[in-house]
Formats: sequence, structure tokens, C-alpha cells
Amino acid sequence: MCEVVAFVTANVAGALDTTSLARRIGISERQLNRLFVDHLGLPPGRFVRRTRVEAAARLLDSTALPVAAVARRGGFGTLDALRQAFVARFGVSPSRHRSATAERLVG
Repeated sequence: MCEVVAFVTANVAGALDTTSLARRIGISERQLNRLFVDHLGLPPGRFVRRTRVEAAARLLDSTALPVAAVARRGGFGTLDALRQAFVARFGVSPSRHRSATAERLVG
């Protein structure tokens, strides 16, 4: 389990579908789902999405990369996918998050 979590965290831009993750550690998708829910409280797909959006937030906070580049590095297929995930997780758009972080650092 720890191996999969570490792999997801280190490879947010990669292919992180449930099938690939289950194969990586040699278990069924069903067993992977069960392990994720038992240990982390959410299924693998939601864990991947959360990990990606949190990685994107760190990039927005620590770099001047354009938001589209952050979306690509975060493993989101499109800027809109990043925006939807970001609003769902943080309640603001990626651009607004970056602006708010900059305001906190200046003020």
C-alpha cells in the first residue's frame, strides 16, 4: 500500500488509473479499492485526484509557471479539468488561489 501511495505522489503526471496501480503491486483492482478505502478512507481514483490537485497547488504557490503548465505537470488533461478539481477541493479557481497566496506573502 505504501508503495502505491509513494508512486502516486512521485508521479502525479503519469498514468495512474486503478488498473495500472493494481498491476504495479500485483493485486486485483477490487483489492486495491478495498485497501485504499480501509487505509485512506477513499478509493484510489479520488486519492489520485486529491494528490494531483494538491501538487498543482504547491506549484502555483512556489512557481511562476502558467496555469496551463501547472495543469500538465499536475497530470490534468486540460486546464478545465484542473479548474474543476481545484474548485471542488479548495473552493476557488487556480488563478484565484495563486493571487490569494501572493497577497498573503506580500501583506
